[in-house]
Amino acid sequence: MLKIRLLKLFVIKFLLLVNISVSQNSITEYESDSDNFIQFEKNVFTISVDANYDNPFDQHDIKLNMMFTSPSGEERKLPVFFSSESESGSIWKAHFAPRETGEHSYHFELFIDGELTDATTEGSFDVQSSDGNGFVIKNSDPTNEWSLTYDSGAPFRALGINIGWEYRSWEDPNHTYEYFFERLESGGANFVRTWMHAWNLPLDWQQVTNTNIYSNSDEYFNPGAIERMDELIELSENHGIYLMIALDAHGGFISNSEWPINRYNSDNGGPADSPSEFFTNDEAKSMYKNRLRYLVGRWGYSTAIAVWEFFNEIDNVRDAEQISDFHIFQWHNEMSTYLKSIDPYDHLVSTSISHGEINNLFNVADIDINQSHLYRETENIPDVLTNHGTNRPYVIGEYGREWDWNIDFSTIEDEKIHDYKRGLWYGLFHSTPILPMSWWWEWFDERDLFEYFSGVRLIMDKMLESGNGNFELIESSFPTEAYAVKTDSTIYAYIHNIESSSLNDLTLTISGADDYVYEARLFDPETNEFEPLGNYSTSSGNVTIPGLSLDRHEQKIVILDPRESAENGEQPGSSFELNSNFPNPFNPTTNISFTVHETTGMNLTIRVYDHLGRFIQQLTDRRYYSQGTHEVSFEAENLSSGLYIYRVTGGGNEETGKMMLIK
Repeated sequence: MLKIRLLKLFVIKFLLLVNISVSQNSITEYESDSDNFIQFEKNVFTISVDANYDNPFDQHDIKLNMMFTSPSGEERKLPVFFSSESESGSIWKAHFAPRETGEHSYHFELFIDGELTDATTEGSFDVQSSDGNGFVIKNSDPTNEWSLTYDSGAPFRALGINIGWEYRSWEDPNHTYEYFFERLESGGANFVRTWMHAWNLPLDWQQVTNTNIYSNSDEYFNPGAIERMDELIELSENHGIYLMIALDAHGGFISNSEWPINRYNSDNGGPADSPSEFFTNDEAKSMYKNRLRYLVGRWGYSTAIAVWEFFNEIDNVRDAEQISDFHIFQWHNEMSTYLKSIDPYDHLVSTSISHGEINNLFNVADIDINQSHLYRETENIPDVLTNHGTNRPYVIGEYGREWDWNIDFSTIEDEKIHDYKRGLWYGLFHSTPILPMSWWWEWFDERDLFEYFSGVRLIMDKMLESGNGNFELIESSFPTEAYAVKTDSTIYAYIHNIESSSLNDLTLTISGADDYVYEARLFDPETNEFEPLGNYSTSSGNVTIPGLSLDRHEQKIVILDPRESAENGEQPGSSFELNSNFPNPFNPTTNISFTVHETTGMNLTIRVYDHLGRFIQQLTDRRYYSQGTHEVSFEAENLSSGLYIYRVTGGGNEETGKMMLIK
């Protein structure tokens, strides 16, 4: 255990012996819970503070930061959060997860009433590599709205559903995060969107409602919410579920909904006389920033947190309370900038609208993902994702056949299920990093529809692997509905019977194909089975597949893998030679060179691994190369220094090479 008792403690003891007064407002001791620092894993520092303050959660009263410098030279700040009182003062915690390997330096800084009153001497620790991918962050290519990336550089797309809350007081008590996360992991989902609100994870709510899980509390932050949030993070990590956490729902700021019990309401001792004042009152904004500090300090370490979402459907607040668009824009601009300034993990930031646009909201510089919700118009998802025009990733955070819970869903059951399925495929085949997420999670679970995620996940993973997160939407023609995507040299096509009766002898034509002979397979997401369709040649950039049949509302996937060069119609050979990569060592880009000896060409797959054999990135997937020497570029801007292995396979042969990244 790394434990440091500051030299000044000996000075203090000496001063006490000679009856010289000692000032408070100082850091007296700090220690880490382990000497073993692992990349992307939580390490806890415990800090003892002797200071005068009224509210340990108010940063204008007292604030403690961990300042650290990573091996790459980046200087970052982590909020340290209050844990408990002690006999000698107070105990604070720093939950730190290093993103880089190698030696880090750090120190702690204490502020009282906004003034720096103490700073510790510089310490250091060494971080060992892990097999984790790290945090989900923005794609390094700002034009790529299809996928996000991990710290490791591997691509990420999200597949999941809203679990808006755990059971309310009148609902099935079995409907907990534990129950749903186990079901979702089994089905193949990797993402959940959930709310903080008066009945779920009510961190900022001293009065709660509609819940048997949480209780009212006079504490600054609701202790039941803190405990449950700790459990939720651990649960998410254990089940491989990434989280989008909506920090507030619209009802909390609507006068005839939960605003009467909102802590920001002046009737409850808060600073705002109305919901509109929440967005303009300086004290209210200061309180909200205290909350953001606590969220980042206590839970920001977790790679399971993918997105902080400020509001669920902020336009509903605007409409109900007649709040100006400018004030909502200004609030989001201020809060997103502040959140980015205190979050060393670069978590993604979003906010959402229901049905009404808010001027300039989607132009806020520090909001990474724009989000809207679509009900009764699932068929418009492709158009929205293609034509939103906001120049950043766009997500459908909620969708479905119906939003009105007063309707008898048994009368529209088939339509709801059909919408649920097609919404997922619409997302997969269009530019969004998080596939559209349905509402009504209990209803779909009761019909075992979480299992449907497995087929979508299978195709999603294949597409990510073959294209390394890069996708190209290409033209397709089909009698009812079809969308086609090219990832490297593999083509995926979604075909959908939107009619109310079965259709036979359908022809799919895909434009923009490369000059190959393709092996075609048909995937059925209801059974997760593949059916061979035969080989099809490219003609004038088109591949035509006849004789397809679809039942009413049926949806299937056609996969085209290149198997031959269409130029000569012969099978690619099996002879190639790996040359080397240059430069080597490199930073951050190198070119892998190889020579194909077969006159007919070859299909080659190139993958990169770290020195422990963990998969890092796929550069090509069975891509066709003609006879001759070729180069494939590898970019490692987001990777740590070290030894990496590249493996080239094709024609039953395999060759490997080594390359050294030095930053």
